[in-house]
Amino acid sequence: MSCFVPSCSRHRALSVVITCSVVPSHPETFLLDATVNSLRHRVKSITHNTHIVVVCDVVDEIVENSNDVSFKKARVTREQRDNYHAFIKSVQAKIHNREEPYHTANVKCVDLRFAETPSHGAKSDASTPLTVPARRFGFGHAVGHALEHYVRTPLVLVIQHDYVFAREVNLDGVCAALLSPRYPSVQSVVLQSMATMNYATKISERFDLDIEPLPSTLEQMCALNGVPSCLASLAAAADTARRGDATISKPRLTPTLMLYDKNHVARVDFWEKYVLPFVDRPAFPEDTIGASQLIDLKTNGMTRHATYGTYLLDEDDSEPCVYHLSGRKAALSPSAIRDAGENVVCNVSMGRGHGGNAQSHTAVVSGLEAPASQSTGKRFRQKCFRCGEKGHSFRFCPNSPVN
Repeated sequence: MSCFVPSCSRHRALSVVITCSVVPSHPETFLLDATVNSLRHRVKSITHNTHIVVVCDVVDEIVENSNDVSFKKARVTREQRDNYHAFIKSVQAKIHNREEPYHTANVKCVDLRFAETPSHGAKSDASTPLTVPARRFGFGHAVGHALEHYVRTPLVLVIQHDYVFAREVNLDGVCAALLSPRYPSVQSVVLQSMATMNYATKISERFDLDIEPLPSTLEQMCALNGVPSCLASLAAAADTARRGDATISKPRLTPTLMLYDKNHVARVDFWEKYVLPFVDRPAFPEDTIGASQLIDLKTNGMTRHATYGTYLLDEDDSEPCVYHLSGRKAALSPSAIRDAGENVVCNVSMGRGHGGNAQSHTAVVSGLEAPASQSTGKRFRQKCFRCGEKGHSFRFCPNSPVN
């Protein structure tokens, strides 16, 4: 199998953008520490020279009543806002002091309070907040600000601050596919989470659509285009001779029905041309572009997929690659509050429950704890994707062969 990696080194091809927003565990940095720590130890494509940009969004609204708090809308109390600003200063201090896991020279933390105003476009002084408070950027335009001002590579790994890497993953093949003219349709590759495990089966059951992964070899690509097998073999041999011995295996890339916000690798020009112009602040690309893409493909079929170029790194259906820590729900543990001055380095471990159910995975993060379960006892109101009846999800469908 031939190598199809561009001649540029990895750190010159890929940058990392991590988006942050206000959450209950601030001012402590445990949540972001865990994410960056998992990035450093589990993503083999990240080197000491890889540029990492942490982008911290703006608090949108201050409320007096804690019942009116909405972390998703950045609507918080004054205390929570002050804790968030203290968190940003703590991260910047750790970067300045080269503390773990921010110990390399190419890490930057950007406070969007000091960014351009949405209406005037004039840059503020870097040392003081804007006279007119900046409006919340939202996930999409926070990434866009980092791409415009700090990213100088053709590819970007976009990470949300509460999505940790649950196992080792090598993104060299993904980067090569995104940069290779052999795969012109590949624009964005989302990493596997619990929601996308067994993706093709889920899509077939829910939407009656059949999806196939991209051909991984030149012979398969020739067959797909009607090239005789003898010519395909000659082409593959010539390609191997021209490119040299294989050093990176080609990834298994499966088309997705929508653009996902969760951890993904994408072409920077894809974000600039096809994402940012169509997302209003502070909306999420997945809720806007992704929703429109889903409707289009459900209505017109997968022949329209080349228009979008969104794929899944579909390499392992037994373990998710990324895991959502639910930053809006995670709270500081009593021991974290007591030991806050001890510079705890976070480690993330994954466990599997009875029967290997994906839902039984749990993440253990030093300094954080999950809130107590607050079940409302309300019945599931949506339709089952398997049988179409209301009152249960497809996972608990009584008509399932497993049940």
